[in-house]
Amino acid sequence: MYVDSNNFDTFKYYLTNTSNVAEILSCRRILYVMVASCFILNALLKTVINSAIVAMINKKNQTDANLFDWTESEKQNILGIFFWGFALTKIPSGRLAEVIGSRRVSGYSMMLASLLTLLTPILAYWNYYALLTSRVLMGFLLGASWPAIMPLAAKWVPPEEQSMFMTTLASSAIGISLASHISGILIPKFGWQSVFYITGSMSLFWSLIWFYLIYDSPQQHPRISHKEKQLLENTTRKNVNAHLKKKFGEIPWKEILTSKPVYAIVFAQISNFVATMIILTQLPSYLDQVFQYNMKEIGLFSGLPTWGKLQSWDSAKSKDNIVQQETEMLACKSNNIF
Repeated sequence: MYVDSNNFDTFKYYLTNTSNVAEILSCRRILYVMVASCFILNALLKTVINSAIVAMINKKNQTDANLFDWTESEKQNILGIFFWGFALTKIPSGRLAEVIGSRRVSGYSMMLASLLTLLTPILAYWNYYALLTSRVLMGFLLGASWPAIMPLAAKWVPPEEQSMFMTTLASSAIGISLASHISGILIPKFGWQSVFYITGSMSLFWSLIWFYLIYDSPQQHPRISHKEKQLLENTTRKNVNAHLKKKFGEIPWKEILTSKPVYAIVFAQISNFVATMIILTQLPSYLDQVFQYNMKEIGLFSGLPTWGKLQSWDSAKSKDNIVQQETEMLACKSNNIF
């Protein structure tokens, strides 16, 4: 195997240079990793039942006491009722994060959702309506963590890195795919209950790490370096000040509600979400009922479509590079003027 010595030396220098290592381990880089993993686990908890439910229900002429005799209507209620809670917490949770902090809203919502995931097998055996109630609560909690992350960007993300930070939302595609793949591996070996125990435990452990590593602002972080703190204060002060000074009555609601581009974005997002959710919730059952695939095959094929969403990371990186170049050009022009 041939290794380019120039590339190897560059890589070695990057790792051994103290400033580069400090940059990799900076608080805002850790924030990016934790936010990306938040969306991965959020999607994992949200969609793992889509594949698991195939293995939870008795097939025709099957009488396994450990499985359920739910009708198709009851099955669809379990899959669909989640989204009522998911939709209702979008606006309130964003505002709540502005008031009490993203750290607490996102951290506690993920922690409670993890506990409900761990309890899913127990609730399913106990009572059908208890399971439905837990799914609604799961929707409330997992829906809350998405908008609650956004206030962090104003205080932690420099302008030239904002596009890349926002594409951490695309990491949810990893969680969606992993939910299917993990189900295809675990269920045939350990039973359908195993996917809820493992994914719930992973997310619960993540919640504890989140509270240790993440803070709402650089000023609150006890372990941030002085250099990084000063950098973030200088680059994000304008965003933070604008965010704090903007009152509810000062928001141009009329212009927003009469803007054609706003409605174009809204309808595009709704269409994308509906199409994606139909595929996520129904594809495992479709592969089971129409093609009679086994659980391993269902886990493999139902997780493949969402991997394509990761291409958005490349476009975001390109946009950040353009913003950084324009910022540098403006700085050069300012220096020439003075």
